[in-house]
Amino acid sequence: MKRECEDIRDELVLLVEGQENPRVGAHLETCEDCRCRLEQLRYMLSALKVQSFEAPPDLVLEAKSLIPNRSFRLSLIRTSLQTATARAPSQDFQAVYGGEGLEVRVMYSKVDAGWEVMGKAPSGDWQAENEASLIEVDQQGRFHFVIGSLDQTAFTITGDGRVCDIPSVSEAIDGLRSDS
Repeated sequence: MKRECEDIRDELVLLVEGQENPRVGAHLETCEDCRCRLEQLRYMLSALKVQSFEAPPDLVLEAKSLIPNRSFRLSLIRTSLQTATARAPSQDFQAVYGGEGLEVRVMYSKVDAGWEVMGKAPSGDWQAENEASLIEVDQQGRFHFVIGSLDQTAFTITGDGRVCDIPSVSEAIDGLRSDS
């Protein structure tokens, strides 16, 4: 870049904004590089003037519904049964499932009707489902359901364009045993 070009660089911006400068005008008549830079600056300024609008929320939801969810299965990362060296769950225990940058902590508690499953989705915008039944998720992402046996504790959480399958405790523990 020529010294003269460096001297007028800041003045090109003023020229684009409408201020006249005869010295800059004379330079532009002889310098192709500075004319190109001036056109680039004009283009950038015109792009800034383009009006933008917020899309209506219902239209955003409709567009999101057209994008297929990414589906994946979360794996058992750890469970309190491992630290207790228990062979089979008998009362309360916790498990952490993860994958795709997501971790879900789940608490299993023995109750009269079977097992209460309590967990927390990433946020209240997520949905939870077990055996085709929708499970209520509160604003903080917490959910719970009661199921007859540990074989039936599989569930799915859905949100952020992802469908995450969490295996039943029986299946997850069997998977741990076969990995050891």
